[in-house]
Amino acid sequence: MTTIALHRNGEVRVKLNDSDSVEPKAAKDPFAGIPRHVWQSLFVLVSSIRPEWAIGEIAEAVFRYRRALPFPELSAAAIRAAQDSGTKNTSALELAMLDAADKWLEAADK
Repeated sequence: MTTIALHRNGEVRVKLNDSDSVEPKAAKDPFAGIPRHVWQSLFVLVSSIRPEWAIGEIAEAVFRYRRALPFPELSAAAIRAAQDSGTKNTSALELAMLDAADKWLEAADK
């Protein structure tokens, strides 16, 4: 599991698990080629839409899909889920991104 921690000073810290250390160098990038400050901005944006959600839980839910979806689709799915009044917690946020990943893969296969 990859853990991402956000700090008040804007610093993002990442802890990689042991299995990440045996992956090729290109796969070691825990941010999937997206700069850390861009990820942090997405987490802060979603948190500003849904302040009752903990930013750490938002980060975990969004970051889990960083390699399953291109960043524009991932961020759009996260923002749509945050704006949906029916979305009650970050578990629903994760389900929304999973659904977006499935739809994106279906479209890519056509």
